Amino acid sequence: IGYGMFPWSGLVTLGGLLSFKKLRDGDPKRGLVGFALVWFIVEFAVVSLVNTKFHHYILPALPALAILAGLLIDEILTAPRRVHVIGSLLVAAPITFLCGRDLAAFPPRLLWMFNYDYVNMPGTGRPWPLPSIYGTRYEYGTQILLFAICATVATAALGVLAYRKMRKDAAAPVADAEEPAPTRPSANALSGGIALFLLALGIGLLLGPKTVNGAAPTIPRLAWLLPTALMVPFWVVFVRSVSRGRSSPVAWAAWTLALVGVVWSGFLADKILVELSPHWSQKHVIASYYSHRKSPDEKLIAWQLYWRGENFYTKNAIYSSVDPNERTVFLGDHNAEKMQKWFAHHTGRRVFFVVERTRFEALRSLLPPQDRASLTIVDESNNKIYLAVAQL
Repeated sequence: IGYGMFPWSGLVTLGGLLSFKKLRDGDPKRGLVGFALVWFIVEFAVVSLVNTKFHHYILPALPALAILAGLLIDEILTAPRRVHVIGSLLVAAPITFLCGRDLAAFPPRLLWMFNYDYVNMPGTGRPWPLPSIYGTRYEYGTQILLFAICATVATAALGVLAYRKMRKDAAAPVADAEEPAPTRPSANALSGGIALFLLALGIGLLLGPKTVNGAAPTIPRLAWLLPTALMVPFWVVFVRSVSRGRSSPVAWAAWTLALVGVVWSGFLADKILVELSPHWSQKHVIASYYSHRKSPDEKLIAWQLYWRGENFYTKNAIYSSVDPNERTVFLGDHNAEKMQKWFAHHTGRRVFFVVERTRFEALRSLLPPQDRASLTIVDESNNKIYLAVAQL
């Protein structure tokens, strides 16, 4: 939950803890608070009771926690109390930093929220792209730690500025006049926002990843900031509001944390997942097979592979044959013998293999002796599996 809600981790925790008091105090939002609490507690209890506990099973509970965090932020902005100040500094800020520090120390935790490769390799997951091969391209620790620091400072500032607002409100006399109604953005501001959106969209498409013939995507280091800009449609309204002096200092802290959250989402969706997907998915490897084969007669063989992507990305062509002898998936009992039997019935053919890197030389030893030298690697964009070809 802490990793999945980052950079809101601390405020989510504080909002959940303080929500029980709203039920006792007869808060006007008691119905919404009760709904969110029941939602979260039921989902958390179900996940706790079931035997299988993949990380992503807790995802349906997160919107309920977001509701409680939103109610907390609304209270801090409008009527801050001492418990908000103490909680922000002693609970929310430390939890935010610790969650971000954990992610910076071991970025695979981010991927574990989307897949379950930590099951076969407990504690470490499947191999991460090594710096010795790929340089610093996949070393995200420093960037993530920067997000953690920014989020922690914004969360702590929310508490400090809430204290100042609380003191100021207590000292200020009660005003008779009503506060002016908030102004709506002008037509020029909206037109400018739309123009900036379209411009960023066009530039973002031009700088998007290229995946010609199934090659693994490569993107400029900062290109992810452009699609991130598309995720802040409130930016023009925010700048206009601040320029007119309508935002209080405590609102600045909340907006800053919101901006950190938006940029963090862009960093995850448009950088980390795009760059790492070729190493956790078979999409690009299978696409490379289709681009290299000369005809459907050049079959793709999956040996000792349990990823299931080889079925999905080939539309099950490797296993859909009515004749079991023509299926090119070999795993389970006597898989080596069955594959060698297939070789003997398909001499003279050029065949492709999708195989784990650690099994490549074992695959070579299973080929007929006269064909072993023809086994070569075609695609090594994935750090876990090869696409190889051999002439039988």
